[in-house]
Amino acid sequence: MNNPFKVTYLLLFLGILPISAEPASKDHDFILVEQGSTDAVIVVDADQQGCPHDAAKQLAAYIRRMSGVSLPIKRVSSKDKETIKKLLTQKLVLLGNSALTRKLGIDSHDIGTDGYRIRVTPKVLAIIGRDNNKVDWSQTSCPVESGTWHGVFALLRELGVRTFFDKEELDVIPRLTTISVPSGDQKNAPYFPFRWAGKGHKSWGYKVGFGGTHDPWPSRHSFGRPQWFSDAYPIVVDGKHVPMNWDKRYMKTHPEWFITDRSGKRRPFIRFNAPGVKEQIIKDASAWYALGQDYYTLIQNDGNIRDTGSYARENIDPSLGYFGYASPLVINPLVDVAHAIEIQHPDKKVTLGAYHNYSRPPRDLHSLPRNTAIMVNRHRLANVIDYCERDNKMLLNEWLALNPAELYLWEYYCYNMVRVNRGNRYTLIPRFLPNTIANDVKWLAETRKKHPNFNGEWLFLEWRRDGMNKWWFFPNAYITARLFWDPTQPVDKLTYDFYAKAFGPAKDQMQAFYELCEKTWTTGFPRQLANNPAPATGNEQIEAAKALGHHFQEMHFTRSDFEQIWDKEVMNQLSAHLEKASQLAKESDCQARVEFVRRGFECFKKGGYAFDSDTLTLTIDEGVVTGIIDKTSDKSYAFQSTAYDISPLVILGIKGQTGLCKPLGMHFDQKRKIIRLTYPGANNAELKLAVMEKPSHIEFEVISLNAKGCEVEFIQWGGFNLTSNMQRIPNNKHAASDGKFMLGILPLDPSTTTGRMPRSGIKRNATWDHGFTLSGKHRYLSAYSKPRSSPKGPSFIGAKIACYGCTPSGFKQLINRIDSSRQDP
Repeated sequence: MNNPFKVTYLLLFLGILPISAEPASKDHDFILVEQGSTDAVIVVDADQQGCPHDAAKQLAAYIRRMSGVSLPIKRVSSKDKETIKKLLTQKLVLLGNSALTRKLGIDSHDIGTDGYRIRVTPKVLAIIGRDNNKVDWSQTSCPVESGTWHGVFALLRELGVRTFFDKEELDVIPRLTTISVPSGDQKNAPYFPFRWAGKGHKSWGYKVGFGGTHDPWPSRHSFGRPQWFSDAYPIVVDGKHVPMNWDKRYMKTHPEWFITDRSGKRRPFIRFNAPGVKEQIIKDASAWYALGQDYYTLIQNDGNIRDTGSYARENIDPSLGYFGYASPLVINPLVDVAHAIEIQHPDKKVTLGAYHNYSRPPRDLHSLPRNTAIMVNRHRLANVIDYCERDNKMLLNEWLALNPAELYLWEYYCYNMVRVNRGNRYTLIPRFLPNTIANDVKWLAETRKKHPNFNGEWLFLEWRRDGMNKWWFFPNAYITARLFWDPTQPVDKLTYDFYAKAFGPAKDQMQAFYELCEKTWTTGFPRQLANNPAPATGNEQIEAAKALGHHFQEMHFTRSDFEQIWDKEVMNQLSAHLEKASQLAKESDCQARVEFVRRGFECFKKGGYAFDSDTLTLTIDEGVVTGIIDKTSDKSYAFQSTAYDISPLVILGIKGQTGLCKPLGMHFDQKRKIIRLTYPGANNAELKLAVMEKPSHIEFEVISLNAKGCEVEFIQWGGFNLTSNMQRIPNNKHAASDGKFMLGILPLDPSTTTGRMPRSGIKRNATWDHGFTLSGKHRYLSAYSKPRSSPKGPSFIGAKIACYGCTPSGFKQLINRIDSSRQDP
């Protein structure tokens, strides 16, 4: 299985040896593993912290997965002269700067930011990098500058390892009995010094090349709410420890510092021009710098709502369009604050956030203080729409024209939770866009040549909780990371490497599959949408439904839009490619990766997770019923016709809340047939349901409810939003019919379905029952469960329903069958 010359060729191809070098003979190789054994030892400096130690663990783990051989790791202090002397007689893998690398004359003084050097002799394999082992990214344990780590994974990639996905079981691991590395000396560093990858950075991001030299956004939302960690660093202001959260500190004492919404209610967003705000921000910044921080963030709180006060109405600038109409309200007063901070703290910086509807500079802003770094948001994957690409370039160029001290991007690959488009496959739609990504990164590289103060981007990686979009999401991120190191490399080589390494014998079919996904999206709906751009001026309605520049609402996407683009012909072609790939990959190392893609695609194709009886298919995604299908006619009877018209599977009625709490997250354990729903509106309460697919109906049963401190008064099953041709059956509250087919939702425990069920808009003492609900133009099938008594208090455990579809003639027989199978509580 071993072929040293093959490894040497690979190293030449990927750049660890000079292109002109001849393949080294085996006598000049560093033999890491030979015929299943090793005499090499990994050595790191015991006096250092962080990166080299983590890199050593990773290298040893991957070599063990490749060859079955465990490389020993020794941590040696630079003061231990005797041990160092002995080690010099052994075969060494040296990671990070240490007394041993200095003794051998190997150093990192001429390595670029976040870069590494790999020097190889027959006795020594040294990987050293620009490492900062003292400073972490704010509120994480991830060190900034991790060159040694990047060098380790550069070597592993050159040995054939690939980490295209974040699941280690999907890593590409070559099986080798002998591993040799040719002699040579090579160094490398990323083109963009700043390449942070948000949530995905903790481990996987480092493996593929994300990283950076420092954190320019350490205070996050400086005036914000706890979910942005603003209370994690209490600061000392006027001699007192206080949270950074201004809502907690000042809403009662200084309500005039906060904006008013349409109803006149004060909201937790700052009115930066209000008297006293500037002076308090300067005090907070001084306290932040006293913690040893170099950057303080100036930005409106996340989720900005438009201020309806008179000053705001008079000072918005509609001519700046969606991305800038609020800039005079936010940017101008914050630039004034930055000037004042520069006077008091000339050696510190502020990071000015340009986001959402204040992403553009105001028209009367002609320069920036010398201490100001800019972070501006943009959306690369929207570049499939021509005007979105123009807007993205405009945002960067307008700020660079003001010559900030530093400039960074907030970039968004966010497809985890979409409040507006839930139930319309939004988070599942394949956005595999390697060419769009490559074109943009190359343009950014050209921009950096002209403007070295542009350092790179903070990339938010947020995928679905159940991982069903990871099959296209992570290849996007992988390609982005590799282009950040070398924007000039052809993207075709990166994608071909992905197809060949990840899918082996199925590479041609998988290439055709992914390329058809890309073609369908880039030539389909976005091009149509480009003819109907968002209006130039902004208001809440536009922000909710037309916010093409906002990552959670990149486009307003309905079911009919979906069916125009991802039509049956395209779906059948994609399914055929995956079926052929699955056959080709059988009993190979690639089979798990093909099946991983196939599972995600099937979820996309069905619009979620499909559950079946003999006559009914019920599709659920993100806790929302996305389809109810009559299998006898293939007709759809329940679906979301608009972005807001959704049919939740289960709603919680929370004591003290006026509205009902709908699920915003779902995970389905396909082996155990258990659905887990999460409810952020109820402190992330969790409800688990067992699913049973029976010939006559589909059953859902509550098996656990973790209310997270909330008191759940009742649960509502449904309601399932029906199409207009489904009508109430006279004298029956279980079902609706179109005359040929009947749909129903039936509680299986009658003792839990009546009682006093408080609900917003309903009389608090009304007695409810399950059944068919009419509300305006809408028709809903729903049922209700109240808690039953148990030794541990009120409980919903055991509450269950049956969802069924049948012919009217079979309805009575079905009800009798279900009634006879019910169990008393």
